[in-house]
Amino acid sequence: MADAMVEEPATTTRAGRVITPSTASGSDNISAVRTSKKSMTQVELTAVKKAAGLIEEKQSGKDGNRDMLKKIGQYLESTYQEVKGLKEVLIKQEKMIKEQSEMIREQSSTSQALQTQVEAIQSQSMEECKQLWERLNTIASTPAKANYAAVVDRQSGHQQDTPLVPLAPPTLANTLFCTIDTSRVEEGDEAKAQIASIRQQIEKKMQGSEETKNWRCAAMIKDPKNADRVKVVCRHEDEIQRVKEAAQKIDIPGMRVLRDQLYPVKIDNTNRTAVIDADGNILSGAAEALGKENNVSIAKISWLSKKDSNKAYGSMVVYTTKGSDATRLLRDQYFDIAGESAYTRPFEPRIGPTQCYNCQKMGHKAFSCKKKQTCAKCAAEGHYYSTCQAVVLKCVLCGGPHESFSGNCHRIWSGGGIRAICADN
Repeated sequence: MADAMVEEPATTTRAGRVITPSTASGSDNISAVRTSKKSMTQVELTAVKKAAGLIEEKQSGKDGNRDMLKKIGQYLESTYQEVKGLKEVLIKQEKMIKEQSEMIREQSSTSQALQTQVEAIQSQSMEECKQLWERLNTIASTPAKANYAAVVDRQSGHQQDTPLVPLAPPTLANTLFCTIDTSRVEEGDEAKAQIASIRQQIEKKMQGSEETKNWRCAAMIKDPKNADRVKVVCRHEDEIQRVKEAAQKIDIPGMRVLRDQLYPVKIDNTNRTAVIDADGNILSGAAEALGKENNVSIAKISWLSKKDSNKAYGSMVVYTTKGSDATRLLRDQYFDIAGESAYTRPFEPRIGPTQCYNCQKMGHKAFSCKKKQTCAKCAAEGHYYSTCQAVVLKCVLCGGPHESFSGNCHRIWSGGGIRAICADN
């Protein structure tokens, strides 16, 4: 109010006149000043508010940027972790690809090796087929009956105990093979002693060297007379020895490789006095002498004709140690005996009833017999035929006055053997 009451000073004009302001205009000026100050204050307040708003906006913008930077950092961290995981996955996949590539290379090499082996087997099979075909042609060209009969007719001066028949084709008796016996294999090892397992192990042993890496058995056959024996058919005599060595290395307890195979050849029209003595026994040194005369290796000789016959000529069988010798004798059709020629033919042994030479009964063999030992000469128990001192003969089967294995026993050859088997069982 003091300011309102202050009077304005007088105004001096250019002529020196003093003009005193009126009281009314002064009050108007004061109110105008007040109004001006008030508006200035409002303007200042508005400016301050705007500045504060701008500062607040800037501050909130900074906070938003800070949050955004934080989110960007988190996103980058998660992205880094994902990229790191993908990198590990890529490394694993690359490792797997390398392993698969190695497997593919190995399979490719194995495939090539198998293909080479198949080609070798095919070539070997073709060669074997060719040899078989040549053999069949040889068999087909064997002399006919009329030709062989003509040869026999030219030898009318010789007496024969058995009629001559034409030469037959080679049989299993003339085939090259070695025999494996499994009768002593225990029950726990029977699976190993099967024919397929034995063949696989022999081929594995034979394929150990570079020269025979593709070798395979020509054939493996079970003996029709003995199911516990397996015959390994071979292509030549050298192969037999290698097969035997391979078979002996097989680790199956109880399995045996039997002795060297012998090759029988029947000799007809044989001079009796050049082979056997008056008692019907083979002469000492006969096998060696006949072997040298015919340039063959003879292991033993067996007389086939009746020993008590008065005929000067008969039949015998010679057992050679080499299949090639037996083949040559059959091919040449002659066998020299003390300068005189006899005729050769394939030996086909007569298959009679199975008899045990331990108990003398029928239907089984001695190696599987569990009965008491019985003499074939006197029918008493406890000793062998070779040590028997008895004078009176007695057959175990029929009780007749002959040996138990004699061909005169009617129970063996006239069906009695079958009855004896039934009686034993």
